Amino acid sequence: MRDGLVARALRREARAAVGALGAGLGVGLATLGLSGTSAWLIVRAAQQPAVLSLTVPMGLVQLFALAKAAGRYLERTATHGVVLTVMTHVRQRVAEIVEPLVPAGLGPRSADVVDLAVRDVEAAEDLLASVAGPLAASAGAGVVTALVCGLVFGPAGLALLVALVADLALWPLLARRGLRRADDELDASRAQISRLAADAATGWEEFAMGGASAPLAARLALLEAEVDAAEARRRRLRALIEGLFVATAGAASVAILLASAHARSRGLNPALVAVPVLLGLAALDMAAEAADALVDSGPQRAATGRFDSLAATPWPIRDPATRIPDVDDASSLAARDVRVVRGRPILTDAAISLRAGDVVVLEGRSGVGKTTLAHVLAKFLAPDAGAITLDGHPYDALAADQVRCHVGFAEESPYMFAASVGANVRVARPEATDDEVERALGDAALATWRAGLAAGLATTLGGESAGLSGGEQRRVGLAREYLARRRIIIADEPTEGLDDDTARRVLGHLADIDAAVLLISHRERDLAVATRRVELVEGRVTERVSEPGN
Repeated sequence: MRDGLVARALRREARAAVGALGAGLGVGLATLGLSGTSAWLIVRAAQQPAVLSLTVPMGLVQLFALAKAAGRYLERTATHGVVLTVMTHVRQRVAEIVEPLVPAGLGPRSADVVDLAVRDVEAAEDLLASVAGPLAASAGAGVVTALVCGLVFGPAGLALLVALVADLALWPLLARRGLRRADDELDASRAQISRLAADAATGWEEFAMGGASAPLAARLALLEAEVDAAEARRRRLRALIEGLFVATAGAASVAILLASAHARSRGLNPALVAVPVLLGLAALDMAAEAADALVDSGPQRAATGRFDSLAATPWPIRDPATRIPDVDDASSLAARDVRVVRGRPILTDAAISLRAGDVVVLEGRSGVGKTTLAHVLAKFLAPDAGAITLDGHPYDALAADQVRCHVGFAEESPYMFAASVGANVRVARPEATDDEVERALGDAALATWRAGLAAGLATTLGGESAGLSGGEQRRVGLAREYLARRRIIIADEPTEGLDDDTARRVLGHLADIDAAVLLISHRERDLAVATRRVELVEGRVTERVSEPGN
C-alpha cells in the first residue's frame, strides 16, 4: 500500500495491526493443521491400528478445531478494532482536507466530490478488513505450510510454494492489468449516465420544451450499451482468472501427490501420503479466496489513491497568520479591482458593493464568472488581486470563519448530508430548536413539502441528490441561511426550476429579510425584487439602468 493517508494511519496503530495479523495467521495455521491431522487420522484409522495409537491425532484434531474457532473470534475482534480506529483517523484527515476545498476548490460539482470522498472512506475500510488482512494471513500460513511440507516431503513443498506465488501474485497482477481497462470504461460510462440523469432531473422542463428528450434517450441507450459491453468483457476476464486458480490447484495437487508417492517409495509411513495433498489443497483454497478479493479490489485501491489526490489539491484560500478581533454585526460588503485567473481571466477589475436593505440582482451569461465572484465574496476563494472589505475590515486580515459568520452563500447545488431533514437544515446553527427549523423551511417556501414528510423533521435524507429535486435542494440551502441569521446573503439561482408561484414566495422573503442580498440570476421574474441590477460582462461588473420592481 502506498505511503498515503491509510498507510500513515496504519503506522499509528502498528502494534494493534501486528496483533490482528498475528491472530489471522494463527487462524490460518489452525485451519491447515486441522486439515493435515484430519487426513492423517482418517488414513491411519483405515489401517486399524491399536485405538490408543490414535489418541494423539484425535487430540490434535480437537485442539486445532478449538484453536480455529477461538482464533477466528480473536481475529475478527482485533481486525475490526484496528480497522475502525484506523478509519477514524482517515475520516478525520479527509474532513480536514475537504473542508477548506468546498466549494471553490473542487469545481462546479463539489457535492459529487464530497460524496465520492465519503464512499472512498467506506471502500478503504473494506480494503483493510476484507482484502489486506486475509491476504497477509493466507500468505503467511501458506508459506509456513510449504516450508513444513518441504522439510518432510522435499519437492512437495516447492510445488506448493510455486502455486502460492502464482495464486497470490502472478494471477492477481495479470487480472488487475486486464480488468483495469474494463473498470475504467465502466466508470466513465456510469459517470456520464449519472450526469445525464442529474441534468435531466433538474432541467427536465428545458429538455421537454426544447425537444431534446429523444436525443437524450438515444444517448442514454448508447451509454447503457457501452456499460453492458464492458461488463461482459469483465465477466470473461474473471472467468479466465477463476480457471487459472483451479488449474493451479490441480497442477500443484498432482505435483505434490507425485512427490509424496516418491517419498512413500523410500519407506514413508503410508498414513502420511495423503497429508501433503490435503494440506496443499487447503492452503491453495485459502490463498485463492484472498487473491479473489485482491483481484476485485481495484475500486478500493483507487479510493486510497484519491485521498492523496485530494490532499495534493491546493487550497483556494488561506487564513491570515494573525487574526484581528471578530467583526460585530456586519451588514455591508464592498469589493473593488477583483481579479481571478484560472488558466484564463475570469474576473478582471470587478467591483460590487452591498448594504443592508439591498437586493442586488447579478446577471450574466452562463460561464461568465458569476459563481466565481460569489465564491470570492463569501471567502471560499482568494482573488489574485483586488480588495474586499466587510464593514470596512479587509478580507486579508479576516479568517474565513470570521467572514462566514456574516456572509452566507446559498449555492446552486447545496450538499445534502445522509441525515434527517432537521439535521440537514440545522448544520447552519446546531443549537436551533425544531420550531426555528420549521420556520426557516417555511420562509424558504418548503412548508408544503415539509407537510408531506411522513416522519417530519426526522425524515432521513441521503447523500448526493438525497431524493430531492434541484429546486428543493436549493431551498433547503436557503433555509440554512435563514436559520443562520446572517446579515449578508448570496443566493445562486435560488428560483431555478421553480414554478412562478413558488418563485414569488422565495423572492418575496429574500426581499423582506433584514439583510443585504446578492441574487445571482438570469431570469426576468427575479428582477421584481431588485433594488439594483448589475451585470457581469468580460470579467467586470457594470450597473444596469432599471427602475426598482421592473
